Amino acid sequence: MTKEDLEEEIEAIEAIYPGALQQKGSIYQLDVPDLNISIQLSFPSSYPTEPPHILSVLQGPDKSLIDSIIQNIFIPEQVCLFDLIESIRETFEDIQNEDSFEEEEETKENVSSIGVKLSKEDLAKEIFSHWVAGSSIVDRKSVFIGFACKVKSAQEVEDMVSLLKQDKHIARATHNMIAYRIKGQNGVVIQDNDEDGETAAGGRLQHLLELINVWDVCVCVSRWYGGIHLGPDRFKHINSAARDVLVQGGFITEDNKKKSKR
Repeated sequence: MTKEDLEEEIEAIEAIYPGALQQKGSIYQLDVPDLNISIQLSFPSSYPTEPPHILSVLQGPDKSLIDSIIQNIFIPEQVCLFDLIESIRETFEDIQNEDSFEEEEETKENVSSIGVKLSKEDLAKEIFSHWVAGSSIVDRKSVFIGFACKVKSAQEVEDMVSLLKQDKHIARATHNMIAYRIKGQNGVVIQDNDEDGETAAGGRLQHLLELINVWDVCVCVSRWYGGIHLGPDRFKHINSAARDVLVQGGFITEDNKKKSKR
């Protein structure tokens, strides 16, 4: 990875988590969003063939726990900063910054899809008890992430999308492109899409659902624009993010694959 490639990944993280990563020479300080965890790390010249090096944990758990998380999520030749941040958040979501305790009490006005007021931690748990999140795709400072969930009605789609967007990072995305496909009573097909400002993206997602023959699913691809136009490549990444999360969530089966070839 070149210096420019690393800068692109860092800028993509800045777009998703403003202020979370600060550079001090060759050392970076990562302040994990919503948690009282601060880490110093560096990137070897061979990254992403090798993982980042955790130098120290300034605040939070023992360094060995962070090292263990990196070992679990790191895949050679794939950038991993986003996955590292999300894995730390998932693992240590119960560790809160004591200085923000009063603010936390005030923000318990988050409302779930069933109308129950939730804390930040419980809101995250509810979102991802319904939604499957895919791996991030980073290209020229833009970040694409796919999400998928099971749905049975258009109203449930609306409720699930509203729930997903209660995550402030997802709500802050430049585009949240959505498509769903449902088999209703008597075989009635219920389907629609929303491109959210990314022309033709919703229709392409809809076509993907039809092509791979999946039912009763809603897929959302979030894109954080990095300031560089990707041209047609953006549609390739949108489709890849959607397909990957559908596979990861178990929505694409061997039966789907056989039927889609007919």
